[in-house]
Amino acid sequence: MDVRPGDVWRFVMHGPDGRHKIGYLELIRSKRLDYRRGSENVEPVSLEVRVKFEEDEGNIRLTTRMRFPSAAERDRVVKGI
Repeated sequence: MDVRPGDVWRFVMHGPDGRHKIGYLELIRSKRLDYRRGSENVEPVSLEVRVKFEEDEGNIRLTTRMRFPSAAERDRVVKGI
């Protein structure tokens, strides 16, 4: 996979959400990946994600943070409805 800011990854998720699209925002090699996830369905789920990679005593710590457009949208996604 060749990840670069401005590129897009489209994929099909087998479940209620269907087709999705990832748009890469920023990549700092071995440190951080920022992307926007959006759905190509009638009811989109759009959010921004930051993935951080940090070395911790010889291990890699991965931290993921998701930013939803609202608390209600976050709650809807967490409940799977």
